[in-house]
Amino acid sequence: MEPYIEKEILAIVDVLRADGRCSDVEARGLASLFARACFDDPPIDAARGLARVRSEAMREREGGAVSRASSARTKAVLAAASVLIIAGAAVLFFRAGDEIVPPETVAAAVYGEVRLERGGVVSALEPGSLLDAGDTVQTGPRSFVELRYRDEISIRIKQNARFRIDELARSGNGRLRAGLDLSAGTALLSFKKLQRGDAAEVRTPTSVAGVRGTSFGVSVAANRDVRYEVLDGRISVRGRLVSDAAGPQDEARRALLEGVEQRLAERAVAVEANEVCEVKERDARVLAKKVEETLAALPARGEAAAGARLDDALIKIAAETAAPRIYTAAESPPVLLRELRQLVMTEDAADRTAAPGLEEKLPPAFNQNTWMDRARVSYVVTDDARRLFIAVGTDGRIDALRNGAVVWRFRCGSMVNARPVSDGEIVYLATADERIIAIALDNGKELWSRKTDGVLHFGARPAVDAEGIYVATAKGHLYRFDRRGRELWSFSLPAAAYSTPVLHGKLLFVPAQDDRIHVIDTVLRLVVMRIDAGTIIGSSVIVRGDRLYYANFEGFVGCYNIERDEPEWRYRLNGAVTADPIIDGGYLFAVSSGGDVVKLSLDGRLQWRVNLGGPVERSPIATGTELYVLSRRVFYVFDTEKGTVQWSLVMPSESVTNIAVAGKTMYFGTQENGIYRIKK
Repeated sequence: MEPYIEKEILAIVDVLRADGRCSDVEARGLASLFARACFDDPPIDAARGLARVRSEAMREREGGAVSRASSARTKAVLAAASVLIIAGAAVLFFRAGDEIVPPETVAAAVYGEVRLERGGVVSALEPGSLLDAGDTVQTGPRSFVELRYRDEISIRIKQNARFRIDELARSGNGRLRAGLDLSAGTALLSFKKLQRGDAAEVRTPTSVAGVRGTSFGVSVAANRDVRYEVLDGRISVRGRLVSDAAGPQDEARRALLEGVEQRLAERAVAVEANEVCEVKERDARVLAKKVEETLAALPARGEAAAGARLDDALIKIAAETAAPRIYTAAESPPVLLRELRQLVMTEDAADRTAAPGLEEKLPPAFNQNTWMDRARVSYVVTDDARRLFIAVGTDGRIDALRNGAVVWRFRCGSMVNARPVSDGEIVYLATADERIIAIALDNGKELWSRKTDGVLHFGARPAVDAEGIYVATAKGHLYRFDRRGRELWSFSLPAAAYSTPVLHGKLLFVPAQDDRIHVIDTVLRLVVMRIDAGTIIGSSVIVRGDRLYYANFEGFVGCYNIERDEPEWRYRLNGAVTADPIIDGGYLFAVSSGGDVVKLSLDGRLQWRVNLGGPVERSPIATGTELYVLSRRVFYVFDTEKGTVQWSLVMPSESVTNIAVAGKTMYFGTQENGIYRIKK
């Protein structure tokens, strides 16, 4: 806005206030509104128009024939006319990004020391002030401010907080875009249900919460630990990558950062009413360090191996990324819910009071097909004896179905990191908050829960026998629990374990990150052999008689003679092998991140090899004449004899689970299209 125009408008606002046509608060709001205006000037002489308006106003004052009320009305009309002359289109517009929208966020209540940072200038925030994209609000001790956006969003920013509005407006097509950032302190937020196409996020230094319409509180502690508390509705919480990596960001580096963000989004957890979610700063710090180390080790720009190295790096980083932890109100009592209830609008309560005789609607009946279409899962498991299909949600919820109905449900409180395993009566779960949970297959009741030093990553599932389980963690600890959850013994490994231990007789084979498979006598609890096999991540070993078959992160599939303590053969695949190889019908099948699918005889001779052109990170399933392979976007059925694809299914979104087989039906989950159910 031109300075002379702004001066004239502010003068008119002062006249309105002096005549009592608006309060001091309203005058400040008008002044703030005009100060932030961006005009598209019409092709007229605005200065001449203003002079004419001013002259008419003075004539009215000097004439004295008009009453005070008429004079005030005239001034209000003249003020509006001046705005019309200046704007030239009868509408004021404000710019937010590339779209033109008015600022509608108002400081509805201000108490204590509250400051507004705008364009590098810090000033006291006054009640009635309008806020827009880029504004930051900072509260002092014993202070707070309430912001309102229309009648849709209420935000109470408590003391010693720093809150920034990155974006908060409805665009020309009516879609809401809300991007809010809390870097310190506590904020309470109440969102009405968002419409289709709306998007809202609340960011903290180490996390991002996606909002669909809910009331919740978020706190950022001095050490940057973050805590969410949900009063009603649901939010989706994920970790946030904060990397200080400097230097030019070439294509490979940008791809790595984007890939890590995608993995973080896939590991988001859903936090519902009366639940608490915590995101630890130390987890974000560990992730940032891993990313920076990987960036430093990436191939130089243009190197051919960059793509493969990038995929492998993402796999490893994903394995070492902790997910947010969810607690029930009983486990971690909330402290913000009472104040949240005061903030929440009461329209729904008023409606119920006005019509007390109305009965609440019954929830809709469970529909398995609808549920499968919407399910977001990380693992699927079947139990043929009980005819159960078990889905492990990305947020740690477990649903067990039989004949299209829910038999039981269980909530872990944290993401499940490894595929569940069962001994026929008990299913064992390994969670992201370093716990092993045992639940009964019959009714989903928790039998016991034990803390471990370290999480289970990739393929590091518990190894089950008739007496209990063996667990190897990413911090290099091996545990033996009985079926009642008692720790019988533990063992310190020389390095982290990212694979499932395998029990053969009294010997336990444990791959570790010192590039060796440690063979432990479970009776003596001693290492009796160490086998050099390279770095094994995700894939487990297979023991047949005196031979051990393995696949490693360098892409080798090999066989080791345990009796003679010597290697027999190795075969190289394109890319890392992170999925379990399998043996079926006297042959070994393996897949790789480089897209290879191979069939080898047990003496190492190649039977056939096919490259799918994209990573395969899930273990295949073999059923005699058919081999089922799940890549990121395609489900393949191979003829095991010829190595030809009999048929395939292309998915609109990426696969995210293993393949589970129940009778003649196969199941697997996808990122956005729920659970697929395929008949053989």
